[in-house]
Amino acid sequence: MKALLNTLSEKLNINPAHAQSAIKLLFEEDATIPFVARYRKEATGSMDEVTLRELRDQYKYFLELDAIRTRYLKVVNEHCKHKPELAKKLPELQARFEACKTKQELEDLYLPFKPKRRTRAQIAKEKGLEPLLNAILDQRESLEDLKSLAATYVTAEKDTEGMDPKLVVAHPEDALAGAGDILAEKIHENSTYRSCVRLVSNETGKLVASKLETAALLKDKPDYLTKKAKGKNSSDKYENYFDYSESINTAASHRVMAVRRGESEKVLKLSIEVDSERVLSELTSKVFEGQKPSKAVREW
Repeated sequence: MKALLNTLSEKLNINPAHAQSAIKLLFEEDATIPFVARYRKEATGSMDEVTLRELRDQYKYFLELDAIRTRYLKVVNEHCKHKPELAKKLPELQARFEACKTKQELEDLYLPFKPKRRTRAQIAKEKGLEPLLNAILDQRESLEDLKSLAATYVTAEKDTEGMDPKLVVAHPEDALAGAGDILAEKIHENSTYRSCVRLVSNETGKLVASKLETAALLKDKPDYLTKKAKGKNSSDKYENYFDYSESINTAASHRVMAVRRGESEKVLKLSIEVDSERVLSELTSKVFEGQKPSKAVREW
């Protein structure tokens, strides 16, 4: 609690003792923010409603963060019990979970342990293709003939009898595709890579809106439009957004709300566009970690 109070006090530039008093009033005594701001000035150092509201929201956020962290660590601990290779890394994993300051960081770190549906990567692992991926990565700087390496993972004809057809590796190309699926999932579940993609997306993202061509939609779905969108001249108020593009970092809240309403009323088509080339470039650099893979491996 003391560490949390110090964090909140530093973040909001308030006295820790005043923060503790305000939290007690708001969470233990169920006092309202207007009441505390007006009648408990001495206890809170005369915090105004804006500061009290920010303190309340931040405190609730950190409580939720701790609850999520505890729940996720319990799953991770159970997961590591059944995998000796992960058990060795448990202290490091716990430290990384404890260091998370946001829910998003926790979600990214927890993703590899999150129960999921049977993915293409899981099927590839069941086919025994993870060693192929490891071999490719171990030899990434010198390997030129991936097909010959993959051929050793093709299922022998004598072994296919009675085998689940979905687990048969018929060709070297199938083996390489399966190894690629495993690698794709590893990249997808890596918190460092996800953070990289999110950072670039936040820096380059644009909110883009255009007029939704409703005529084509109505041809097959006469009831597609909402009642609001069917009204006379209902799309006129969104005319300024028929060819709209703005950085997500500068888009004013009223414009964001307007385009989202236009989308819900089936007048606008809304999307977020990012610099995908920069995403790919920075992600590739992180995945290769300064190594120089052969041309064949890089293309694969």
